[in-house]
Amino acid sequence: MSELNGSAMIVQEPPAWMLERLGQVRKLAVSSAPIEATDVKAVWDRVHMDGAAALAGGGVVRAVVLGPDPETYEGVAMVFIEGGVPERVLVRGESIQGVHFERALYVALTQYRSIVGQPGGTLAPTADMRRVSPEVQTVQVDRSEERDEAVIPVDLSTLDNRNPIDAQIITALNGGVVLGEADVRIIRDEFARAAEFERRATRASSLGADPMNKGHSFPLGVGFTRMTKRASQSLDASVRRAGQAVKLYQRAERARNFALALLAGKGTRADAIRRRQMRSTTQELLIRELLGWVKGKSIMQLGVTRVNRDRDGYPVSFTIEGQGIVKGVSDKVDVVREFFAGNKLAFRSLVDRIRLSTAQCTVRVGVVDPSA
Repeated sequence: MSELNGSAMIVQEPPAWMLERLGQVRKLAVSSAPIEATDVKAVWDRVHMDGAAALAGGGVVRAVVLGPDPETYEGVAMVFIEGGVPERVLVRGESIQGVHFERALYVALTQYRSIVGQPGGTLAPTADMRRVSPEVQTVQVDRSEERDEAVIPVDLSTLDNRNPIDAQIITALNGGVVLGEADVRIIRDEFARAAEFERRATRASSLGADPMNKGHSFPLGVGFTRMTKRASQSLDASVRRAGQAVKLYQRAERARNFALALLAGKGTRADAIRRRQMRSTTQELLIRELLGWVKGKSIMQLGVTRVNRDRDGYPVSFTIEGQGIVKGVSDKVDVVREFFAGNKLAFRSLVDRIRLSTAQCTVRVGVVDPSA
């Protein structure tokens, strides 16, 4: 699952191929002093020079280009932060262009600040640290059983209804949207970015609005200015600035739409917790049905003809039949890929937990009272 943020995506559940390639990333040494995550320019300059930068709070941010995406066959721009937070922050850029790397860095730093700023946001050593790749030092921990802390809505007394942005936040809160302090901070940042992009776009438009000094009219007959080298350069510059202005307006629109989506309750921390809980419920229901499947029984309203297990006995896939299902082509469902986003560790952990709870229930039911 990913959350769209302008031209970058926060990757919450990286697919197996991405985890594998991240595990092959060579970690460059970080020798610079920690930089505040709010100073995006300083962090970007350091990452651009060294490939990595130390952040205040114990994190280290890195920017890498991964091998081609299996679906698009294009290189993948990835910015990730490790250390200082319970889980690695992963952000995928729209492309491997520098501007998209910079955007991905901004999103990653914003996410990092929102986590570090919360109680308990600092990374604490746990027994799960043993699951660390020796080369990459990447923690691969199944956190599917961890309880999500409820999001505490921001205090209305900290908002100023005379401020247009705060007024929208207050309206959203009164409408039932749950917004935490981190959500409010991101909303303000995105609206500020939108305003800055619009300011730069307006300036670019005004600079190239009248390259031939003809005012609002541009006659192609009488009075047409003779095309000189300087006039040609002015026209070229005008076209270039117009293209820049369009891109800046588009970036402003994306930033504003993202903020408006948060105000509508989409992509907030509370929304992410709700979706994780729904996904967890679906996963548990599916595993219980797979473990208890018998021939002729459907699973999640699907006609199932077979449950396939690996050599360790885990139900890794099942075969379905029905209208529109082509035998041998689209009749097999990969449980780990389709329901666990390729996270085999989470899948096996849930299967083991359900098996253990089922076995314990069976033992309790089978116990005979000796005094009877």
